[in-house]
Amino acid sequence: MSQFETYTEVITKERGKEIKNLLALKEFNFFEKDHAIYAARLENVTVIFYKKGKIVIQGPNIEEFLRDILGIEYPFKRGGQQKLDWDRSHWTTWIGTDESGKGDYFGPLVVAGVKMDRNDVDLLSSVGVKDSKSVSDTEIDKLSGFLKGQVSWNIVAIGPERYNDLYKNIRNVNKLLAWGHARVIENILEKVPCNYAFTDQFGDKSFVKKALMEKGKKIELYQEPKAESDVAVAAASILARSEFLSRLKCLGKKYDMTLPKGASEKVEISARKFVEKYGDDKLKKVAKLHFRTTKKVLSEHWEIRPVKRRH
Repeated sequence: MSQFETYTEVITKERGKEIKNLLALKEFNFFEKDHAIYAARLENVTVIFYKKGKIVIQGPNIEEFLRDILGIEYPFKRGGQQKLDWDRSHWTTWIGTDESGKGDYFGPLVVAGVKMDRNDVDLLSSVGVKDSKSVSDTEIDKLSGFLKGQVSWNIVAIGPERYNDLYKNIRNVNKLLAWGHARVIENILEKVPCNYAFTDQFGDKSFVKKALMEKGKKIELYQEPKAESDVAVAAASILARSEFLSRLKCLGKKYDMTLPKGASEKVEISARKFVEKYGDDKLKKVAKLHFRTTKKVLSEHWEIRPVKRRH
């Protein structure tokens, strides 16, 4: 007998639109649903995206549907309980880590960690602590200030220039990220004892384990895709995003320019303006140079430079 399962997550409106387009391609039937932006059904699978940003997917054995259709590898809820390969019900304290800036051309790479007590879970959830991608920039700052007064935390920020130097040697963003996560865990363990750590799986699981040092090697480390479902990881994601936004704003003020988030066409335009104003050799001070944006911007810059003629 097939087991009825439920998957829920708070997502952005943009992600909701992406999922709607995928459902349309798979010929889902759309129908009206109270308080929902859209609802769709195909055979025994139902998908509802609510106006407040929560998506609910229900059906028998939906793990394959989530993975193959929506590209979601996730510890989703099965029969009302979270499906995990490991049990953390016995955890009383644990460290959650997450990063920000990995997909942003301008600005630093930031990794944050939070040491969580079981007693903090309800409080943090009640004030709106969740994955930073589902929180506005204004709320990010408010929640970050609250968290810093409530839990033990640590932040490691790698500025663009340092990031570019490290990338030249490591040549792998995930290994660089692993170093940041390991460093944050070690820094928290210097202040408070803890036996467990939980982080988002962004690459080979061995990367973080190998990067841990003396104290970190003694803890039990767990990694899962989309780990922001855990409130400690969600809290870390908020601290990391807040620090990223703050440093990006400071960089903009330093160079008297607006440095947009992400890696969009708007970012390319700003990068061109920066190069025109300060020269291509200064780009390493504000941007992650291994992005394809750099090659595109600099090739265009050199093409339009006037050629000096010899007399």
